[in-house]
Amino acid sequence: MSPLLQDLDVLTWVATGATFLVCTIIVATVVVERRASSSNIGARLGILVGCGFLLVVLAFDVIGGASDAPHRLISGSVQITRRLPSIRHSGHRLLVCVSPCETSPRLLMHDEASDAFERGTRVSNLTLGYLLKSEEAARGLWVYDVVDIVNTETGRSYYHRDTNHHLFRVAFLFGDALLVLLTGVLCARLAASSPAAEENAEIDPEVLRAMPSGLTSIHLTDAESRAESEK
Repeated sequence: MSPLLQDLDVLTWVATGATFLVCTIIVATVVVERRASSSNIGARLGILVGCGFLLVVLAFDVIGGASDAPHRLISGSVQITRRLPSIRHSGHRLLVCVSPCETSPRLLMHDEASDAFERGTRVSNLTLGYLLKSEEAARGLWVYDVVDIVNTETGRSYYHRDTNHHLFRVAFLFGDALLVLLTGVLCARLAASSPAAEENAEIDPEVLRAMPSGLTSIHLTDAESRAESEK
């Protein structure tokens, strides 16, 4: 399998397919309304703005979790040594070690990892994957972030945090956002050039009075020509 197909997940494929479908439907709707001399471009642009915002949020979510930091595994009986307040919500973080704790690195389980650990992963033997780059969990307390919790005996994964860079995934999501932007520009231009928009574009009399007489006569002549052609 190619690196492109390996990097893309189900969410990216769904987002890309939905983007193409939404953009196609909106463009077709605007074209039909343009021929019918009616326009409701505001609602269509609102949908496109919402889709574009969602795609950008998804792309930055993929980027935010990426570090490509090297991992290390450690197995044994996991013991909780300290509970720390959460930095995100009302939960907590767990400072743990693997027996024997004297030789174990200080490992930190963030909110989701600590929830997964306490919900039912208290088995006799666990394998923890952690990043080799340490972080400061509290003042003077340096720990290693846990990104994997696996049952050593069965291989069942209780928690996994993807820290790899997914360049193709990010490129697809930003490409989808660009497609949404271009679709919005196209729809706005189509609506602006519709017959209904041209008929509603009237020249302000105050503007005509402020214009030089030569230009005013040109505009009046054009208006009369259009009136004659309509007759």
